[in-house]
Amino acid sequence: MKNKTFYVVSAPMGAGKTHSFIEYAKATNNVLLAVPKIDLADEVAIRMHQVGIDPEVIHSRQGHQSSTVDRLSDALNKIDGYIVTTHASLLNVNPRQLKGWKVVVDEVPTIDNCKRSKTVPFSTFHRLFDGLVQVHDDGTCSIAEGVGDHQMDELYRDHLGSDLKSVEVMLGGLTSRKAGVSLEKRDKGYIIKSADYNDWRPVVENANEFHVMGNAVWNTLLYQHLCWHGFKPEMSPLTPMFKGYKLPLTLVPLVNGNSFSTLLMKTCVDGSDAGQFDETCLGWVLAEKAFEYHKGERLLFQCHGWMVKEKRFKRNIEANHKNVTITEFDVRGLNTYRSYSRTVNMIHGNPEPVEGRILYEMFDIMGLPAEVGMEAIKFERLIDPMAQHILRTGMRDGDAQQFETVTVLPTMAIAQEIQEALCCEVEFDNSIMIDPPEKKSKVGNGDRTKDELISVVCQDYKSGMKKKAIGEQYGISQPTVRKYINEMKKEESVQDTV
Repeated sequence: MKNKTFYVVSAPMGAGKTHSFIEYAKATNNVLLAVPKIDLADEVAIRMHQVGIDPEVIHSRQGHQSSTVDRLSDALNKIDGYIVTTHASLLNVNPRQLKGWKVVVDEVPTIDNCKRSKTVPFSTFHRLFDGLVQVHDDGTCSIAEGVGDHQMDELYRDHLGSDLKSVEVMLGGLTSRKAGVSLEKRDKGYIIKSADYNDWRPVVENANEFHVMGNAVWNTLLYQHLCWHGFKPEMSPLTPMFKGYKLPLTLVPLVNGNSFSTLLMKTCVDGSDAGQFDETCLGWVLAEKAFEYHKGERLLFQCHGWMVKEKRFKRNIEANHKNVTITEFDVRGLNTYRSYSRTVNMIHGNPEPVEGRILYEMFDIMGLPAEVGMEAIKFERLIDPMAQHILRTGMRDGDAQQFETVTVLPTMAIAQEIQEALCCEVEFDNSIMIDPPEKKSKVGNGDRTKDELISVVCQDYKSGMKKKAIGEQYGISQPTVRKYINEMKKEESVQDTV
């Protein structure tokens, strides 16, 4: 009989979930722990050894001749003892081998497995995929008739780790059997899109028990997917009693409102388009403001990879802000930053347009309402990574916390969501918060806002200037000129009525 119950250990970071798991393992047997990162697997295994539990640690960094999957399968077939492995390794074994095992998953796994290629030139696409892939009229792709599954599997394995990202996206999607692979045509080629997800339902169904540990687990895509497909959540007996944090958290928003994005960070402070990320951009200015707020105190900096890939920005931090430590984006399981009490977090959770379309396809494949899926994606890409980052500091010491934690983050709206996610007392400091700049219009050849452009267009029209001449002067089309004039006439008509 398939297991349809999953147990939830939902508690803030630093609440003692790992300790609770170890106490649980001491009282039972046949327990498998899956963690997100290899380093964390090794760390937890050491803690287990310290209390007399001898787990078999299995991951891809061990250099054995046999594969990770084979070693994990052999260990599971013994149906005895303790295993520590990673999320990715667990998903690669046959879930039927989990019968007889109690599975505990530390940190909610990411189940979004969508991928896309860069633009592949038409000639390259045909050279790589003609005869292997059938492209249908609606842009969807399937394995060509006469091509065997084993042939596609072998080709995919041969290209894993290669520089041909397009081949990995195409063949990886087609060989998963459930992914939706499609093409998005551009002027010079195709973008290959693979909408797919990691399905944890077979793991839950085959394990004797399945426990998932994390913070605000009910906000995650895994939780929503299981519930929408008839799985029943229950509070896990592993759930620790959380006493809260000793000192309040100070949250310092940078921007008023709820809008924060890559586009905003790459916008000049006067609202015009920067074209590149430099000292004139709002993101650069806000980072400087955030660093200065901390007055030279040591701090952790969480940002998107594209920011530190800008060499001048990174060099500026290294030369002028030696108190700043740039961290990984995903810091789950890291315990090396407890001596810090200050952070700057400049991230957002907005998918790019192409990625957004792939996500909606994934929700359809998952059988999950799009609005439910997008809320979970926002939590997993913005709120949870930021909360995890803040809790890498000494704040995670709970009752033993020695210093108040101070965090500069993007917006007041995000600050309020972080307060809810961390379940703690919060103080807000709005002393450096600014209003976002008014976006200058992309329409026209100047740097006016749209309202300013409408005003001058209408003034010139009233003075007798022809619409064609107005369009040429301001770099806009005649239909746009007519639109602005009509908007002006409507507004004047309303004012006359009043």
